Parts: sequence; structure tokens; C-alpha cells
Amino acid sequence: MKNYLKLILWSLFAFASTNYIHAQCAATSVDAAPQPSLICEGDSEIVTFTASGVCTGGSWQYQVNFGATTLQIWSTTATFTASPDTTTTYTVFARCSGCPTTVVQTDFIVEVLQEPTVVADTVVCANTSATLSASGSIGTYEWYDDATAGNLLSSSPTFITPPLTQDTTYWVSVTDTSSTANTGSVLITECGLGGFPGASSADYLEISNLYTTPVVTTGWVAAVSNSYTLINSYNSTLWSLPTSFTACSVLNKTDVSGQTNYWGSNIFWNPGNNGWAIIIDNLGNVVDFVSWGWTTAQLATFNPIINGFFITLGTEWLGASVNSACGANSTAIPASSITRIGNTDNNNAGDFVCQLTSLNIVNPSLFCGWTVNKTCRYPITILVDVPPTASNPLTVNVQCIGDVPAPDITVVFDEADDYTAVPIVAYVGDVSSGLTCPDTIIRTYSVTDSCGNSLNVQQLIIVDDTIAPVVDPAPPGFAVQCVGDIPPATSLPYTDNCSPAGTILSTDGPLIGGGCGGTVTRSWIATDACGNNSIPVTQVFTVNDTILPTTGTLLPMTVQCIGDIPVPDTMIIPSISDNCTAAPSVAFVADISDGLTCPETITRTYSVTDNCGNQITVDQTFTINDTILPTASNPSPINVAVIANVPSPDITAVTDEADNCTVNPIVTWVSDVSDSAICTGETIVRTYSVMDDCSNEIFVTQQITVDPFQISIDAGPDQTICVDDLITITPINPTGGNLTWNPAIASGPFVPAATATYTVTTELYGCQASDQITIIVEAPPVVSFTADTLQGCEPLEVTFNSTSTAASGVVDCSWLMNGQVLNGCSNVAYTFPTGGTYNVALITTSATGCVDSATYANFIYVEATPVAEFDVSLTELASLEPTAEFYNLSTGATSYQWNFNDNSTTSTSVETNPIHDFPTSNQGSYNVELVAISPLGCADTAYRIIKVIEELIYYVPNSFTPDGDQYNQIFQPVFTTGFDPQNFEIKIYDRWGEVVWESFDPSAGWDGTYEGKISPSGAYTWVVTFKMIYNEERKVLTGHVTIL
Repeated sequence: MKNYLKLILWSLFAFASTNYIHAQCAATSVDAAPQPSLICEGDSEIVTFTASGVCTGGSWQYQVNFGATTLQIWSTTATFTASPDTTTTYTVFARCSGCPTTVVQTDFIVEVLQEPTVVADTVVCANTSATLSASGSIGTYEWYDDATAGNLLSSSPTFITPPLTQDTTYWVSVTDTSSTANTGSVLITECGLGGFPGASSADYLEISNLYTTPVVTTGWVAAVSNSYTLINSYNSTLWSLPTSFTACSVLNKTDVSGQTNYWGSNIFWNPGNNGWAIIIDNLGNVVDFVSWGWTTAQLATFNPIINGFFITLGTEWLGASVNSACGANSTAIPASSITRIGNTDNNNAGDFVCQLTSLNIVNPSLFCGWTVNKTCRYPITILVDVPPTASNPLTVNVQCIGDVPAPDITVVFDEADDYTAVPIVAYVGDVSSGLTCPDTIIRTYSVTDSCGNSLNVQQLIIVDDTIAPVVDPAPPGFAVQCVGDIPPATSLPYTDNCSPAGTILSTDGPLIGGGCGGTVTRSWIATDACGNNSIPVTQVFTVNDTILPTTGTLLPMTVQCIGDIPVPDTMIIPSISDNCTAAPSVAFVADISDGLTCPETITRTYSVTDNCGNQITVDQTFTINDTILPTASNPSPINVAVIANVPSPDITAVTDEADNCTVNPIVTWVSDVSDSAICTGETIVRTYSVMDDCSNEIFVTQQITVDPFQISIDAGPDQTICVDDLITITPINPTGGNLTWNPAIASGPFVPAATATYTVTTELYGCQASDQITIIVEAPPVVSFTADTLQGCEPLEVTFNSTSTAASGVVDCSWLMNGQVLNGCSNVAYTFPTGGTYNVALITTSATGCVDSATYANFIYVEATPVAEFDVSLTELASLEPTAEFYNLSTGATSYQWNFNDNSTTSTSVETNPIHDFPTSNQGSYNVELVAISPLGCADTAYRIIKVIEELIYYVPNSFTPDGDQYNQIFQPVFTTGFDPQNFEIKIYDRWGEVVWESFDPSAGWDGTYEGKISPSGAYTWVVTFKMIYNEERKVLTGHVTIL
């Protein structure tokens, strides 16, 4: 028995998996718009269709029927032009060509406001009136003197014209209301984002039925958004509408806990932030929708799965959202809400305004009983004619001139006059057109009344040969590779009844069915001298391309880093050609690495396919080999008083190691080398190695200085003098050493010839000390400066220091960068706000007033922050198939770090577009994190919530034998996962609909008894009702079980 149950569960699992895969391509509903539709008789209406669901590997197709008659066969045409004479109900079917067996349908009605019957004296004598009476149409009548505007002449069905002197046209106007416009629906009428009286911080949703008839809303739900940034995130609590929505009534739900209309959880809305609300019927159709704050582009990505249905927006919303700045709640500003206005649903932001909250009270601007009206105008013309009337005799058609009949006044048979009972008809004459094929003879008769008023009528006699020639049979068709291979046409013989020789023309029709087994039909048509065309004869050619396309060779490429490999580009394939297809399609297939490093080889493959599926592949190789040395600055020098204070080697002293490919080059200590100088101070050169991942290596050095023997000399401060000024230099010599000058100077005052630096040296015990003094003779400053950093991420703060020199010293510094002026010579900080390359200029002024400047072009590089963004194949995964494909939509980044936050061994990834299996042991939500990193390490982070839900698995037997033999005694449905055992009910009905057994325990079974007795053999109906484990959806399952 256990093995049997295991087999059943595995079968159910396979069945559920098959249905899940199939559900990836399926139509769920189809809408027709406009609905309702009311047109004038003789007009037409273009109805547009929108299919909902998932269409994988194909396109949406539609078919339109009237009853069992197909009016528009399956095609991708999403419109239908309806022009019925009377009100007509049509049916539109929708399917995806990728899974055509799943078909959905809906009916749509085109009502016709029919033209009334007008009884009138359509012919009157001059200066008399006519009476016009309209009847036979539904609605109200009005009379006008113009087809569109004009003057209102009467508001009753009957209109008496003024005396008429010429032919005059009047228009009867008929106005009626659509009979289907008030069939009923429910609408979102308020969305409260900022409280209501008594609950200043609460949110609420209000729904109304504005029609005069109740609406059946069994299985309908309302859902609300649950994020300000993720448009497809919604509150897990759904509002299940009542089974029937009373006419002209209002219902609401709030997030105030404890109230009878409590939503069940917090509604995540707030003024100034994005949100939405939606109503979905029991078939997954969108009944009504409103959003605020979202853009048109964001609404186009709306695709959550709500109540088990894949929801997208068709005609349920047009354009961008309502303004989200609504709902402020304070003493000065009462609570406001996004409220419906007007009495038509236009599916756009114009349907809603921000106004004072009126919770559970319909907006005063709305009324109950929405309708659709239509006004049509139909013309009637009154003729004013005193002369007699008669129709032109019937046209006579003959093949030859000899068949023309003799004149006969009796052919004028409807002569009439307002005074003369029988006007006189007389033959006047024949006039030929002088043409052939046809030759038209105009035969004229006169009709004269007793007052002498006369008119002429004309009979057309047309001499025309209408018998077509006959063409000989066409030669048999044959097969070719391309349309261009079809040979030129040859002429075919033909015969004609009597006309002189004509012409024969051959034409080749379009390719039907494509160039892969399609056909081209060649037709011959003969035309005689009178233009009579023969019945076409045809020859059929079969076109089927079986030859592969060809291309040139892609050249290999060598790059330094993996990031230097260009993205796949189908446009680089050279010399693509095909015998038939003008432009074969090119697609990227894959990049395959050889798994090695330094160098690594990646083979990129493209496919080239012609229109008949003939395909070849083209490869391109990339060799990745980093040959560029890393970079690093020498560490800052160190000064110590004695050799014992020299620190140990420390690789962190190298702070700016960098490489074109390796993110973190390896730093190691190499050696320390001393110069053994004591008097002047010992210098130790410490060497470090910096190596990248491909063993490219450089060396940097750090200088460590040990203080010398303490002998000193002070030549005094530098001085600025003018030319020919006397100066006396008196150095400070605290140790009393012997002094020497270079260049030599006098012991007293002297006149420097030009700007010069004088070095004084004191010597004692073999150790020397020197100092310099510079005597400046009026020289302009030399401008230069440094920055603490030259590149970084936006916004980048850079500190600048002037290193400018001047003969008399720099006393003022002015900086110009990014259009701004800053002052100061040291530690001048400026923040560059956005990515780009910037010039920096410095102007310096000396103490003597000399000015000079310098500009460093492209001195600072600021890298823009990347934008992290990604999408995922599914945001809600089934426990039986928990695989999600992630699509990296980030920009400005070269590396990525994923964290799926599911504590699995593969919870992180550095792939660009990873595929990840989430754990199935603990169903729940996972906050997936993507960090996008630029070449300089600038980073941005994006998040998305992925849910893993438990599948519903159950088994229900179809028969049992409660006969006491210990085998198959109990009817026991088996429910394993996916349902709420605390919200479960099963009922058994007999053939007369009476309940014979029921239970709320999913582990209970029916023993076949009713009122203590074994029930009769036969079929019984079972109904199981339960709630899904992870949402409020309730399911009802039915079936039959047989007692044997």
C-alpha cells in the first residue's frame, strides 16, 4: 500500500510539473474594446482586441465568429471592423501561436441605432409645404437642416416644412441609449493614502457599483501594492469580494486593526510615494485599475501573479499614473484621497482627482446608472418640380450593332405629372457615341403634360461584346531553389468568339507559404479587342531552399583583461550571403573558455541562419593575456632619531597599488639597504615588490632616515631685495664650527649681482652642516600645484595645494575649476559632482605684485557611479521547480557580486547573469542583492524579493467497496502539501443532491454509510473546499466516487 501511494504521489508530481511547464505559454483572457459599442446604421466600428497571459515562442492570434460562422480567420490582426445592420453579438477567440491548443474567448456586442422610416410627400409643387413623419426606430426624434450642425427645426417625430421653391434636404436625428451599457461592473472609487476622520494615519480602499443592476462578484479579489519602488510587489492579503455586489452600493477596507472592515494587514501606502490598486475577476481579467506615481514605462513592466493569475495591463490603464502627492493629514489640511470623478471610465489619470476624503460615501460628482448614448442623423430630400416626371427607360444591352431594337414609346412606362393623368410620350432621335466596345446610343423620348411643360428621358442602348476568349492549358509546374530561379513565361495560344485578335498576358503571383516549401502561381489571361478577359490558366512552381548560407572568417583578438573583450555583436560577421535569403539572421550562441589563465582563450560562436532554417556557425577566438605592469607609489619616507627606532617592514605602507586587470595586486617586502652615513644621517632604502595575477612585477622604495650628529647652522631667512641693494648675511652658528661660503662673500655688506642662493657650511669633528639663504632680485612667480588624488568615484572631493614659487614669495592663490573660483594656496578642497574629466587652473601673486598662472588640462577624472538593476524570470517559484534566471540590466559596471541570501553553498556569485536554485526545504521569501562595481570600484546595489511557495499535491480515488472484506473499505482522499488543514471541508452528495457525509478533518474518510446503513452501489459526487497554505485563495474541487 505504501509503494502504491508513493507511485500515486510521483504521478501527481509529474502531472503538476507538466502543467507548470505548459503554463509558461498560455492565453488566460481576451478583451474587446470599445465595449459597449453603439453605432449608426450604415456606419462601422473598429473593435480592438487585447490578449492576456504568456506567449512564449510565438505571437498572439485572433479569430472572430458570428455564431458558428467565421468572419475573420486566425491571424495576428488585433482589430475587427464591424458594420452590422442590426444589433449583433460577436465572439472573439485568442491564442498564442506558440501553444495554439489553449484558446480563450469573449463576446462583444455592436448595437445599431437603426434608420427610422420617414413618410412624406417627397415631390411637391412649387410654393407648397411637405409633411415629414418619422417612425420605426427606438429613441427620440429631432429635425435639422444640416447633416452635422445646423438649426433645430422640430423636436417631434412630425415636421411640416415651409413653402418650398427648390429641392431641399432635411435630416431626422435619432438619439438612444445603449441597452448593454448598464450591465454592471464594480469600480475603484477612492484610495486613501493619508487617513480619514478618526484614523489620521490609516490607509483604505473603497469600491463601488455605480450601475443600476447587481454584479455577481464570486471569486473576485482586490489587491494593493506593497512597495514604493518595486511595481510588481503587492500585499499578500487579498480582499475577496462578496458573491454579489448590490447596485448603487459602496464597500471599503482599511488597515485599522479591530474594525469589521479590517484589510487584514498594513496597507503600504503613503502620500508622495508610488502605489496602485486593482480588481481581478474569477477568470483573471482586470476589472478596474488605478495607479499613482508610476511612469508609463514602469506600468509597461506590470506583471505580478495575483490569485494564481498572471496579470498584465491591456486597456485597463492608458498613459502615466495619477499624481502621488495626495493624502496630507493635519489640522490645517484635512484628510484627502485619490477619488474617482466623472461618469465614464476612461482608464487614465483624468478619472481621478485629489479631494477631501469621503470614505464609504460615493463622490457627489458620481451618480448611479451609467449609460452610453448615441445620436444619428439620416437625410430625406423633398423635390419641387412642376414639369412632368418619367424615368429613363431601361438600358438595352446587345452584343452587335444589328441587335439594336426599333424606337418604341412604350418603353417609357412611368410617365406622371402633378396635373396631367397621362402625359404624351414621343420619339425624338438616336445619337451614337461613335466609340466601340462599347458603343453607346442615346435614344431620346419627350414627355409633355397638358400645360406644355416638357422633359426629355433617355434610353441607353449599349452595343458591347462581353464574351471572353479561351486560353489553351498551361504547361505543368516544377520545383526550384529560389524565386529568382523561376524561368521567364512563354506565350500561350487562345481563341475568341468574334472579336479581332487581342492580347495574352502572363503574371507571376506572390510566394505563398515562404521560400521553404512555398509556391508561386503563374497565370495567363487573354483579352479580346473589347477588353474581355479569359478565365486564367495557371502553372505552379514549388520553391524550397536547401542550400546553407556562407560567411567570411572572423579575425582572432588579443586583449589584456577579461573586461576588454567586446560584447557579442552580430553585425561583425563578414561576407554573409545566401543563395535565396537576402539577409540571413545572425545570433550569438555562446562564449566558451579553455579554463586557463595568463593566457586564457575564449571561443565565441555565432549562428547564421537563412529563412529556411539552413544554419552554419562562425567562431572567433579571444586571447586574454595581461602584460602590463602594476603601478604603485613609493611609500612616504620615515625619519627616526636613532637606528633602534627603525620600524619593521610593513606591506601596508604601500597604499595605492593598482593594476589594469588584477583588483588587488600582491605586495611583499624585498630588502633593506643602508648607506652607513653617520654625520650626515644614515639612509636606509627599503624595497617592496608589487605583483599582479599574471606575475607582472614592479619595485617601490621607502627611504628611512636616521638623524645625524647634531651640528647645525642657520643662514637666516631668505630675503628679497632690489637690484644694487646692499645686504649683510649674519648666520647663526651655535656649535661654533668653522664657516665657509659658496659662493664666497665678503664678511661685511655686499651687493648681489642677481638672484642667487648662498650656502654656508659649518664643520666640526668631521661632521658638517649647511644651510642656504636665497637673495631674490625681483623675479616673477613660477606656478605649479598638486592634488591629493587625480581620480575617483562621483562625487569626488579633491584637496589642492599650490607648489608655486616666486622670488618674493607667493602671497595669493586663486583657483578656477568646473566654472567656480576658490581662494587659498593650501588644502583647497572642491567636490566634483558628476562623472567626467576636468581642467584645473591656478593664478598666483608674489609679494612684489608679480602674477602668473598655469592650467592643467584633464587633470581630474571622476568616474560615474554605476546603476545596479536586474530582472528575474520569475519572482514567485514553485517548490517543485525553484530555479530562477537572473538578467543583469546594470550599466556602467565591469564586475558584479550576487548574494541570494538563502544560506546555501551557492548563495553568492560573481557571474553576470547567474542561474540559481533556491532551497525547497524552507519555503519563504529571499531578498536577492546585486552589487554592480565600476573599474575604479564605484558601486551600486539593487534588491528583489523572490518567493518559494509549496505546491498543491493531492490524490482522490474514484471507487471503493465497503463490503466488510477488509479491502478498499474507506473512500479516503489524500492531501499532502499546499493546503491549510485547519481550513478544510469535504462533502459527499447522493444522486438527488442530499449530503450523505461531511468532515472538516483532511485525514478522515467515508466508510460508505448514511444514517448507520451502507449506501447503495452507484456514483456519488464529492466536493472538497480548502484554503491555500500561503495565501487567502480558496479552491473548490469536485469529482465522483463509485461504490462497487
